[in-house]
Amino acid sequence: MDFMKKTLLTEYINRPEYVGAICIEDTVPDIYPPEIYGFDMLLILVTETDTPLHETMHVMNGKLSVQVHKVSTWSMERWLVDGENRTIIQWLIQGEILQDHKSYLHQLRDRIIKFENPLREQRMLAEFTQFLRSYLQAKQFMRLNHEMDAYQRIIESLGHWAGIVLIEEGLHPEVSVWNQVHDINLGVYKLYEELTVSQETVGQRVELLLLACEFSVMSKMKECCSLLLRILSSRQDPWSTNDLVELPELNHVRDDLPLLLQRMVKRSLVREVEVLQSESLELDTALFAEVRYAAV
Repeated sequence: MDFMKKTLLTEYINRPEYVGAICIEDTVPDIYPPEIYGFDMLLILVTETDTPLHETMHVMNGKLSVQVHKVSTWSMERWLVDGENRTIIQWLIQGEILQDHKSYLHQLRDRIIKFENPLREQRMLAEFTQFLRSYLQAKQFMRLNHEMDAYQRIIESLGHWAGIVLIEEGLHPEVSVWNQVHDINLGVYKLYEELTVSQETVGQRVELLLLACEFSVMSKMKECCSLLLRILSSRQDPWSTNDLVELPELNHVRDDLPLLLQRMVKRSLVREVEVLQSESLELDTALFAEVRYAAV
């Protein structure tokens, strides 16, 4: 970045509430294409807070137009493990770090590039959970004869399957995931081609992919859920769903954790344990069994 642009940004990056600042110019079209964003520059300002925060504003100085993202460290960490904001991962890797108090951004970039556990396990669990949800929705829509809805969901499932393949190879799934997968796993890439350009009916294509998903990806459940299985094995007492969703390591999959646990029970990877509890409902002595979970 030239001196004039850096001087114009000083007002933002030197404010005490920011622990770091990273910049991407439109001269790097692979990660910040001007035809999509329409600004000369992207500036990410990071605040050290443990709550979600992502605010965007557009500013100008003369002819220089800047899109500013104000992001908390909590949100950065969340995007890192759940994969919902793949673009920002590329920005963090390739952007120019302008300010970095406490070396937060350099350490974050190092974690992204190395992609080791526990980050890799958390990312795999998130990708598998997203795959599972869209795969089961596709099966449901086919039972209801909603073929186009099933088609949409199976495309999503296949995208998450591609993500699983990439994570297994130690790679972060990017926005252009199929360009990545082509060189890593041609078989999964061919399934995507089969789904999108085959001459068979939509229903036949979806059924074919459902079978492939069941055979190839559902069989990976144990490996993809290794983080959850290790947590379940970490103590003798079974875990309630409330216990699990409160763990920081599982916060990024908390909404789909009940679904995931039930499927793992059906695969005999997890067992249910009934625990009798006393609860005051209409009758003072009402009893019910709470279902908790333990590793097999």
